[in-house]
Amino acid sequence: MATQVNNRSMVYPMEVFLFVALVYFVLCLTLDLLANGLNRRFSSQNAINKQSAIKRSWRWWRNKAVLPAS
Repeated sequence: MATQVNNRSMVYPMEVFLFVALVYFVLCLTLDLLANGLNRRFSSQNAINKQSAIKRSWRWWRNKAVLPAS
């Protein structure tokens, strides 16, 4: 049903969906980078690992989430 309505009402449905997916990806990536940057800026270990954090920031897809020991 949704596919039939979609094909009747939109001229280029695949292009529209791909554009929306791209915009969503860019928005999420920007927010992720901003949140990680703010986290590093206000982290208590900022002075210790500042240089290594700069190197790791360009390899964000390889970083593993590390929870602080409490």
